[in-house]
Amino acid sequence: MAHYRHQALTNTLTLPGLSDITCHINFSSFLHSIKDVENSQSFFSSQAAYLLDAGITDLVLQQSDPNDPQQMIAISNGIQKLISEAEMGELFKVLAFGKNLGSLDLDLHALPGFRGRNRVY
Repeated sequence: MAHYRHQALTNTLTLPGLSDITCHINFSSFLHSIKDVENSQSFFSSQAAYLLDAGITDLVLQQSDPNDPQQMIAISNGIQKLISEAEMGELFKVLAFGKNLGSLDLDLHALPGFRGRNRVY
């Protein structure tokens, strides 16, 4: 399924780079299939939890002018849409999976956005 300017497209390859391509994933099935993979790490969360843990509010404060009320209202409205349970915050999910990350001296759960509540467990 693809969308461009809030209109559904019948061909997902129409307007490459401009259209938003989305699909529905059975996350429960996927997580079940990877649970026994050796040397792996996985993280599953809502978009809201991920963005808040990654510091979206701090980023906004760093990149915006608190003395510009119009800018702050526009940014606040955008963030609200991204993190609200009634909007995209709970509908969209974040899934990260890695294998043999120890060889890279990398811990998935130490990365911004992946330190919060992990719904895998």
